[in-house]
Amino acid sequence: MRTCLLFCLTFAISFAGRAEPVPDAAKVLNETFWESADYLAAGDPNPYEIDHRQQFAAVLGREDLIQAEIDFWTRTQPGGVCGEGLGDPVQTLTGAANSTQIVILNENHMIPLHRADPLGLIDALIDAGYRYYAYESFADSIMNRGGRPIGPQDVFYSADPAHARLLAQLESRGVTLVAYESSDHPDGREAAQAQRLKERVFDTAPQAKLIIVPGHDHVFEHVEGWAGQMMARRLKALTGIDPLTISQTACVSATGAPVLTQTLAKEDGTTAQISETDFALGHPPMTFTNNRPDWRRSLGDQDVAIPARFTGLDVPVIIEARRLEIDEQGRPVQSRGPTLPLDRVLLLPGETGIPLLLPAGHYRIEAFDRNGPVGPPEEIVVAPAAPGEHAPPADHSD
Repeated sequence: MRTCLLFCLTFAISFAGRAEPVPDAAKVLNETFWESADYLAAGDPNPYEIDHRQQFAAVLGREDLIQAEIDFWTRTQPGGVCGEGLGDPVQTLTGAANSTQIVILNENHMIPLHRADPLGLIDALIDAGYRYYAYESFADSIMNRGGRPIGPQDVFYSADPAHARLLAQLESRGVTLVAYESSDHPDGREAAQAQRLKERVFDTAPQAKLIIVPGHDHVFEHVEGWAGQMMARRLKALTGIDPLTISQTACVSATGAPVLTQTLAKEDGTTAQISETDFALGHPPMTFTNNRPDWRRSLGDQDVAIPARFTGLDVPVIIEARRLEIDEQGRPVQSRGPTLPLDRVLLLPGETGIPLLLPAGHYRIEAFDRNGPVGPPEEIVVAPAAPGEHAPPADHSD
């Protein structure tokens, strides 16, 4: 069953349900990175299975290496190609969100775009009064940090730079982050998730407006049978609130633009109504330039050459870029914001020419293999792009 992936079983239930940070979270994260690197280096991944090694290919900046899996779990399973569009996705969905208090937008854990505020929808929902954000793998510790920056002990998928950026944006806008993952319920995980959401949001703030981002089938609302027991349907029953449910995994867009739909296009030319959720939000198939996803560039990230001494090595290397701030004396200092990187990319043995993707700013570039750092870090400056265009690749390879 797609909703109970290996990652959820091995990490979310044992980790995200705890009330305190996990002391070895950074160690677990590092081990997961290298398990994924070994899996990707071996080549020929199996598209018919999903586990953390595939999901973390995306966290390592290498969606290009899992295209068969992404294609299988979006285009082939469960639906296919999206049907006719219903107008501007953000305007339509924010309009629909005004008549409810709960918006549930699912994700494929292999696709960072799904959790990176797709199309600016989450930002628009905040403008519309949504001030609570619940994410599937939040640990309870994310709610009790006392000013501490978000780290891997708080949400495993915040190790994904795209998600880390979103969480920083949410906190800057005063959004409350809500942990709801748990297996502590006699009726199982779905019931526990719904119960926690009710208790932690609506029992204390009955008029709250809540965004929930789960994986895959937890978003199912309008179905019977096993799928009718998913979190969205259970939460609806517990709260009496009819949620706006949106699937990003039901279909892909047949055009070069995202499409909001309520139908699927069948191979025989007919259409079928989407039965599990209110809407499907289909994104175009991903495209890549120099092994990195073009959707990142469309949001303003620029290609930045990795220092040459970190590339073309005979072992896998992970490159990370963390933003630096400039103090009153003009010196670069570590940012006071989230300590997670703004980009990360895995280089397999011998690989060169694969860039980092970064917005303008001052950065510390670090590289490490499974034994530790690969030489000292290097500081770089990425200049702002000219209005209306992307800046040429910044070359820091010397």
